[in-house]
Amino acid sequence: MEMMVLNLCKKLCPEKIPAEPGELAGSGADGEVFVLVNDPTKVMKLSVIYDAFDGQSPTATYFNQIEPILRHIMSTSPSHCVRMYECEFMGEYSRNWCGGNQDFVIHYCIMDRLQKLTEDEKKVFHSLISHEDGNIEKDLSTARVKGIIEGLSKGLDFDEKEVMLFCQRLRESSLVHSDLHPRNVMKCATGQFKLIDFDRATIQH
Repeated sequence: MEMMVLNLCKKLCPEKIPAEPGELAGSGADGEVFVLVNDPTKVMKLSVIYDAFDGQSPTATYFNQIEPILRHIMSTSPSHCVRMYECEFMGEYSRNWCGGNQDFVIHYCIMDRLQKLTEDEKKVFHSLISHEDGNIEKDLSTARVKGIIEGLSKGLDFDEKEVMLFCQRLRESSLVHSDLHPRNVMKCATGQFKLIDFDRATIQH
């Protein structure tokens, strides 16, 4: 698999890569996650933010929207979010795109290495929290969550207590993820479910 973001980092800012990347643990349209060679219990996510031509530079997007959320998670360690240890801005650059120049920034964060959901767990979280069905805000009340879990438990294998606890923490948190779907939920070695990927998250005051 071509590692576009890592290759950009090696070309543009190799001295700013904070740790030696090992196995590719995951990738998406704007980021790649690597297991750390010197500490396989942690991963490093390298991310790109492209200029959306909305009047805000990608640097402003990072410092105004993304970094405050990452710093908040690092300082408060919400129990339903992946534990983060470090995040940094790696620079703003430019590429030729559609006949013109497009600015972009690269940044990284280092966090705990988590486990992927099972197929049954993915089905549970799709039913409970996914925003992919018309961007409808989900009702995470205890009664609704309990009812769905009781129905799904007849045919799916998952930890009902941990799912209930995760939904409770999600409901009570001031952190609004804004991109909820099973791809952004993973679990730690003890079985607790954790949110990842906070590029669209906000804080409710």
